[in-house]
Amino acid sequence: MKRNIKNFIPLALPAGLVLVAWLLLQRSQSAPSTDYGILKYSSFAAFTASLFLSYWFNRSCIFYITVILAASQLLMGRLAPPGTGWPLYSHQVYTTASLLIPVNILLFSLVRERGVIWGRGKLWAFFVLGQVLLIFGAGMGETPGLVNDLSAAPFSPEFFSLTPLPQLSLIAFAATFFVLIIRLYFKPSPMDGALAGVLLASALAFHYVNSHLAVPVFFTAAGTIMTVAVLQDSYRKAYIDDLTGLPGRRALTEELEKLDGKYSIAMLDIDHFKKFNDTYGHDVGDEVLKLIAAGIRNVSGGGKPFRYGGEEFTILFPGRKISQAEHHLEELRSIIARRPFILRSDNRPPSKPKRVSPPKAPRKKVYITVSIGVSESGGRLRTAGEVVKAADEALYRAKDQGRNRVSR
Repeated sequence: MKRNIKNFIPLALPAGLVLVAWLLLQRSQSAPSTDYGILKYSSFAAFTASLFLSYWFNRSCIFYITVILAASQLLMGRLAPPGTGWPLYSHQVYTTASLLIPVNILLFSLVRERGVIWGRGKLWAFFVLGQVLLIFGAGMGETPGLVNDLSAAPFSPEFFSLTPLPQLSLIAFAATFFVLIIRLYFKPSPMDGALAGVLLASALAFHYVNSHLAVPVFFTAAGTIMTVAVLQDSYRKAYIDDLTGLPGRRALTEELEKLDGKYSIAMLDIDHFKKFNDTYGHDVGDEVLKLIAAGIRNVSGGGKPFRYGGEEFTILFPGRKISQAEHHLEELRSIIARRPFILRSDNRPPSKPKRVSPPKAPRKKVYITVSIGVSESGGRLRTAGEVVKAADEALYRAKDQGRNRVSR
């Protein structure tokens, strides 16, 4: 349960930015309009950054959501819900955009990344262009029939009276937020956390429609969230190993450059992994790597784990002598050796069936062991690279001595 709660950490920064936007909007209500005039244009600066970075890093999800947000704000002018006396085109753009934004966030959160305008990304480009033209048509007053349909109130208006959002739009916002929260609960993703923040910012922009600063303030937050999301996603792809979720070789290299003073470095290798891979297949081998990575992630003693490559892992112990690190490594080795790995049946269905039958025969269990070599800085080992090499040599000694042990 605690692990699932931690999965909502990607929501923290987006929610914080939305909160700042809300506080800024409240403060702007009692201040001269000239003091906050720059906010009217700040969202387009955020959108420009989001568009540039998402195009550069080929993140179509963020790119096209930014396009729709920017088009909506450009055409909305001074928004107002029905009955407040503002021009008809404002209401039409308001109604159309307030539905398209949550629908697109939901859609792009579910589809695989296909690129911005290359390959299959061209189809998404035409799809989004069609929506931009639809919003433009609403702004020109060309789609009154469609807008009336989108403004329909199929449910009791009393329940929806707290917000000017049309019922269909409010339902779309709620449904999309629910899907994103469920996805975060089962699998944490900075991108889903960012999309939830953009969704919340957009909903508040439409809710506070009577404030002329609501849209630029909350859309600035949305654009900032998307810009940060692209940077976070690019960082993860560069520094985090996709399979295990541990920091990868590049992150290790940079961390080694920071080490100074006394420290210990351990090299860990899965015993007989090649034979295991050849016997049970690469898919099962990947599951073993995930299992070992999950154990290494919880190493005690302040150890920092990394995936070195293949079936090898590295653990750094800044400020620890080898005698101190050895204790924590032995504890880790013992925990891994005692944890069974249950082999899945060859005829296991691709998805979980509605009715689960108990297995006819006991599932086969195998036990995975690891060999660990450890070394420390000092003496003839003057650089982190030399300590890594010494730890690697100690790893081979552990294997020569029978595996499933820690050697220095």
